[in-house]
Amino acid sequence: MFNGFLTRAPARTADRTIAVVSTSRETLDGVGEYLRRAGARTMPVAQFTDTSAMPDVDAVILFADDFPRAAALDACEHREGKEVGR
Repeated sequence: MFNGFLTRAPARTADRTIAVVSTSRETLDGVGEYLRRAGARTMPVAQFTDTSAMPDVDAVILFADDFPRAAALDACEHREGKEVGR
């Protein structure tokens, strides 16, 4: 039975680096702890202008509501190299 806590890192998250982008310290700490329990390395980011400045990450979790809409969309577009729905 799943108790809500990971006791062993699944292979798909082990050795992954995930950037967590938020202005909230609670969000950075909470999501970071959850991901570390899952076996991922985390990179907390409180401010950003361009997610391509994070070349060594496997994924970016962006709490877009923490930032101006245009800045969040621009950052995502630049990271992916394609337009994001507006």
